[in-house]
Amino acid sequence: MRRRVWLGIAVLALACHRPPVATRHVVGLIDATGSVTADARAAALEAVRLVAQSLGRGDSLTIVPITGDALVDAPGRALRFRAS
Repeated sequence: MRRRVWLGIAVLALACHRPPVATRHVVGLIDATGSVTADARAAALEAVRLVAQSLGRGDSLTIVPITGDALVDAPGRALRFRAS
């Protein structure tokens, strides 16, 4: 009887085990300076949208816009999103 209890506990423990899930951190640098055409900017934003849709649980996406403006390009201005 005692052996069956321990066997049942072992089976339950193995059934509840989940392998670790690898998460991704995607960083996108978007050139938003005046030298970029509107079509190229739209294509870059569409690519960001597709990457954002592919994020899974625990993945994160950081967008760093390069604008040519020192105040905007300053540290702390990056956009960060995390998929929960």
